[in-house]
Amino acid sequence: DSVLDELARISEHSAPERRQVDWLRNGSDSYLQTAHYWGILEVLETKLHTKLIKLEGWEQRARDLSISRWALQNFDFACLWESQIESPGRVLFVTADDALCTFAAECARDDESLRRVIVTHVHNLDRTFAADREHGGHRLYEAAQKLKANNKFCGAVLSAQVMHELIVEPAYEGRQPGGGGGGDGREEALKLGLREALSMLTDVRQVVEGSRNPNETARFLERVEDAQRRWQALLRNKS
Repeated sequence: DSVLDELARISEHSAPERRQVDWLRNGSDSYLQTAHYWGILEVLETKLHTKLIKLEGWEQRARDLSISRWALQNFDFACLWESQIESPGRVLFVTADDALCTFAAECARDDESLRRVIVTHVHNLDRTFAADREHGGHRLYEAAQKLKANNKFCGAVLSAQVMHELIVEPAYEGRQPGGGGGGDGREEALKLGLREALSMLTDVRQVVEGSRNPNETARFLERVEDAQRRWQALLRNKS
């Protein structure tokens, strides 16, 4: 619930974003409400979690990275939640905050008890699913790009096993999520980039054939620009 509150706070200066967040929270046809209605998503009450427990002593570093108090408390809640679970790899923390990803990596490096929470950037999550052909990740990614939730089956199921294969296991092995195992980080990142390129070829064909609406086309073009920058960086590092 505090995550939704922070989304509302961040979007308060942008009318379109504010409407989008309001729809997400209250719209009967939003992904959040649909998943909650179907029983595959639970919203936890975290407003009472006001004192840091697992991240006590990390406040100054969080301030140095300009991480909000809400974000820090949410991450602390995830770490506390994970500490109550015996099996590793059950708690995945997804964020759009680059600073929080950096902060989490530093915490994991210095405190072994914080290493079991897998922290991933939402863009990395998107890229990994878009590039995956083995577990149906690309189908799930395409379904998630739709403006409205619907009852049409996309041909793949999001499960704990899929998340483990695409995100959790690569993170524990120190690989780039979406990689194929073995090799150094640059080689794994290059493999992921090539998989993503193959995925985009399919999307390009659909765009050219006019099968996408303007909003989907705009999102796709943003994805292409972001991918081009990453691929250029990969080529520079590989040469």
